[in-house]
Amino acid sequence: MRGNQFTKKTVMLASICAAILMPNVAQAEMNQVGTIYHYERSNHDGSLPEHIAVYYAARGEVEVYKAQEKCTNAAFVHAKMDPETGVASTITGARLLPDAEHMDFAFLTYDEMAKELSIRVDLPNMPVIEKSTKIAHTPWHLYDFDFASLTIAHQFAKDPKADFSFGLPLLLADPSLEQPLTDLGTIEAQRDESYTAASHRFVLNFAGNEEQVGELIFNPLYGHLEFAKLNMPNHLGYENFKLDLLSTQKAGEKGWHAFLTDHFKGC
Repeated sequence: MRGNQFTKKTVMLASICAAILMPNVAQAEMNQVGTIYHYERSNHDGSLPEHIAVYYAARGEVEVYKAQEKCTNAAFVHAKMDPETGVASTITGARLLPDAEHMDFAFLTYDEMAKELSIRVDLPNMPVIEKSTKIAHTPWHLYDFDFASLTIAHQFAKDPKADFSFGLPLLLADPSLEQPLTDLGTIEAQRDESYTAASHRFVLNFAGNEEQVGELIFNPLYGHLEFAKLNMPNHLGYENFKLDLLSTQKAGEKGWHAFLTDHFKGC
């Protein structure tokens, strides 16, 4: 009898400890707000490295900084999105200015009823780009947004180890292109059961085609993206795509503002 009581108490204690040490999805998401995810984007061989900083500003809001090095031109992108799906209602591209200011020039909107993505790009000394495209699959993640929306949305996954799929539209802001805004297709992400590390690895292919086109690796505790590698580029001038998490920083709004301000400090 005492042995049974001991077993029941042990199991109960273990369950309580597990609940404390392993936060559920909602807890993990709340813990991540205010976090900056520092990535390096490059080609597979490491060439053309660029610093990508994703800031989880608030539930449904994400901001992204992109620059090759300090004191040079830097992009600033801010989006409003459904955090649970990652689908953005608006994504606005801007040029970062001193003192963490920015100048908006690219305006992307999504019509959920029509399943249509529209973009207007208005840059000095360039023809205005205005295009729309239908999105075949929802949820979707804008490829040139460097999976910023995915790193937030995956934190809400009910089962972070389950296979999933998403649409992959791409914007290339070049007025000479006939179709600067396109839907590349639907990506299917299948869990790699042979992966022995604690992180969750998924292999990628386009729907209807078994050829592997890349991989995604997610943090097992909080769900953010740790690594991505795809065969096709997401920016002009690149041959392919690699995104590698360098560090995370719990910075909050003041820390993010200081980070953006530092880009032009002393230049």
